[in-house]
Amino acid sequence: MTERDLIDELLRAKVKSKLFGGEHAPRLGRLVILEPLGSGAMGTVFAAYDPRLDRKVAVKLLKSQGSEGTRVLREARVLGKLNHPNVVAVYDATENDGVISIVMELAPGRPLRQWVGAGEPWREIVAVMREAALGLAAAHRAGVVHRDVKPDNVVVGPDRSRLVDFGLAGASGDGLEGSGTPGYMAPEVLAGAPASAASDQYAFAVTLAELLYGARPTPDAPPERRARVPLWLHRVVLRALAPEPAARFESMDALALALGRERRSKRTALLALALIAFAVALGYQRGTSRDLCGGGRARVEASFAPAELDRLRAGLGVEPWAKKAADDFAALLGAWEKSHRRVCEATRVQGGQPEPLLDLRMRCLDRRFTRISALGARLGGALDAEARGNVSDAVVSLPRPEPCETLTEAAELVLPDQPERRARVLGGEKELDRAWSAYALGHYREAREQAAPLEASTRDLGFAPFRAELSLLVGSVEARLGGEARPHLEAALRAAAEAGAARVEHDAWTRLLRGELFEGRSARVVEWTPFARVAAARAGVRGAELDGIEGEARREAGDMGEARRLLTRALSNADELRGDQRALIEMNLGSVELAGGNPVAAEAAFARALGLAETALGKEHPGLGLYLDKLALSARDRGRLGEALTRHDRALELRQRVYGEGDRAVATTLLRRAQTRLEAGKLRLADEDLERARAIRVSVHGAHHRRVAEVDLARGDVAAARGERARALELYESASALDPTLDASPRRVVLGAPVEASSIPALAPNAELSVEAARQAAARVAVLASNGDPKAAIAEAEQLRAAWRARGPGVAAAISNEVAEAERRVGANALAAELFEAALSALADEPGRERLRALVGLASSAEPRRAKDAATAALGLLDAMPELDAALRPELKRAAER
Repeated sequence: MTERDLIDELLRAKVKSKLFGGEHAPRLGRLVILEPLGSGAMGTVFAAYDPRLDRKVAVKLLKSQGSEGTRVLREARVLGKLNHPNVVAVYDATENDGVISIVMELAPGRPLRQWVGAGEPWREIVAVMREAALGLAAAHRAGVVHRDVKPDNVVVGPDRSRLVDFGLAGASGDGLEGSGTPGYMAPEVLAGAPASAASDQYAFAVTLAELLYGARPTPDAPPERRARVPLWLHRVVLRALAPEPAARFESMDALALALGRERRSKRTALLALALIAFAVALGYQRGTSRDLCGGGRARVEASFAPAELDRLRAGLGVEPWAKKAADDFAALLGAWEKSHRRVCEATRVQGGQPEPLLDLRMRCLDRRFTRISALGARLGGALDAEARGNVSDAVVSLPRPEPCETLTEAAELVLPDQPERRARVLGGEKELDRAWSAYALGHYREAREQAAPLEASTRDLGFAPFRAELSLLVGSVEARLGGEARPHLEAALRAAAEAGAARVEHDAWTRLLRGELFEGRSARVVEWTPFARVAAARAGVRGAELDGIEGEARREAGDMGEARRLLTRALSNADELRGDQRALIEMNLGSVELAGGNPVAAEAAFARALGLAETALGKEHPGLGLYLDKLALSARDRGRLGEALTRHDRALELRQRVYGEGDRAVATTLLRRAQTRLEAGKLRLADEDLERARAIRVSVHGAHHRRVAEVDLARGDVAAARGERARALELYESASALDPTLDASPRRVVLGAPVEASSIPALAPNAELSVEAARQAAARVAVLASNGDPKAAIAEAEQLRAAWRARGPGVAAAISNEVAEAERRVGANALAAELFEAALSALADEPGRERLRALVGLASSAEPRRAKDAATAALGLLDAMPELDAALRPELKRAAER
């Protein structure tokens, strides 16, 4: 629908209303068109109503004509990036059937030309124009040239002035020829030069001069000073009107600063008088009466006096990580106080920050202080072992105050206009922060108990920003308790989208995606991440956290190359990640390398992650157990089993000391240690660890959860290593039933159970060879060879060998052994022996099952002398690991005696 169509529809609607009554307004999508506001070369602007968000908006319509249409869409993208109170906001831009529609803020107020007609004094003119200058300066910093600054394109509202109609805007240096409105165009633009920030400044100065002197100046006739315009202001106008761009102000920021001269000097004098009066009246009493912006310090001292902080430190204990958590909390209070002062002084002392921004930024700081205070109140009381173990994580996850200093818009901070509703929201936020503190300290059931009545008592508020935050918390709590988290997180997404609370929407997406990842639905994570990236862009986030989550999902799906790319990109992202967040991404990168058969690279990543986590959480923190376990796994894959077990033991000690013996984190360490003990041939100890791990996971998640399946799979591996074939197959079956994503087929093949080759994924062409992919490919070769299809078996063995050779040096022993087994199955003994030797060279000289496997393989594939030596060495390993199945011993003895 074109602008002409809409105008005709509006006329018909008015006629219908008069004749028949009722509402007949035309619609554009979901927007109800109300009336035309104006038209020009760039199109027609209509006032409209958005029923979904319950607000009036402005809609610009124009035909999409080649480069001109492209330019207007660029205008929308440019304005969408400008988040400034003195620049009109753009909400949406679409193109349908050759018509572009741009939905933007319906700026309240009057055009500057109408406003100044009321006879405002020069000080009021300068105040309004200075706000417009600040908006134009922000546009220039973003690389945007307005191209048509004039009185009609500045709207003076009840709260502030705004630049509107960037109809001719484009990116700086885009090569577009300069244009604008004659009479406001700079001399260089009239001469054919492209528009620039300097030409915008000239047009701004023409506008200012026109308002001050009552006539528009020209390059040949600059304005003459009049008595009502002070000399300093006259000089500012003349400089900005200089015919040569280099003679003008170096930027709009500098011009805005110059326009604030009188305001600052007057304010300085008034403040000086006020301070003198206060000092005399109060006798120089200590406190905020002498400090115009000392309210932040007073608030911190009122809530956290030195004695209170001392009690907090004593309550946390003497562990190194507890001391660091207390220091971090005190440092955060200091940072908040500094941010509070800087925000206050920007308006009250320096004068460069308008009152609306002061209010917004103070609201941001207030919101963060209530959360800090809520956690501080908990830390100052009695803490159980679980809470003490989570203190460091809770403190580092507190919101930093510094972003409030530059905030220009945040829909999640909006409060209702009605005093009663506003008071209820503010009270609800305090309750929400108390529940969040319980959640952050690991008291999930307490957090649920606090959030439930809050949900009930605020349901009638219908205030989307608060609903979004509350639903996000409830969903996060339910995820930790194993409840139904997704409905709450989806409610948070809806409420955040309704409120335009982009940051909350982004956080809800990350929680939702992490939940799907935890439940093993990696394909869904990959499918949904693009939608989360849209929310991240709206929140001004570059997506580092989302790259980390998708990287994990890609690893789970076996796409090691894409996983590595995403995680590497996350680490180089410009997002400000906390130390603990960066540590997790480094750890996940290490997990990709480990799964991809690169234990050396994995170990380096895990070591970096451990260092980052230790810096963020503190020495001896139980959370370091996660990284110690990962380092143990990389050592295990290199055959350094003694070192691996030492690291597992250390992880278990850290976790049990703080979390207790029944914690889910303890179960994870027990599972990992059991797998390493299995590799070392210590089957009885492995079984003990697995029994404890299973009992904990059943207690936490229930007997039918996929986290229990992972333990049962490991129990099957122990039974197989002991020679208990039937028991192993039974456990593999139960594990697969609990978690269908666990593929036990290669394990069943090794045990000689019937398996169809079609049930095992084939090796993808040109895919990076991982441990799991090698295991599956070797199993397929074995099935094809045993089913009488040698041609297919040989072809797939050759493909597997080519993938192994493409890996280069440093391949994990597990991969080399799998490829060697495939070659042995198809009778390529010489190649198999080469691969078994490669596996041995990748392992430390310690007793281990992977080393035993390579020696047994050599005993059956190498030339006689090497086969005899390998058999003898294998018998020595069996002696060192007596709990392993001894079925191989007779054959190895015969080989050793040849």
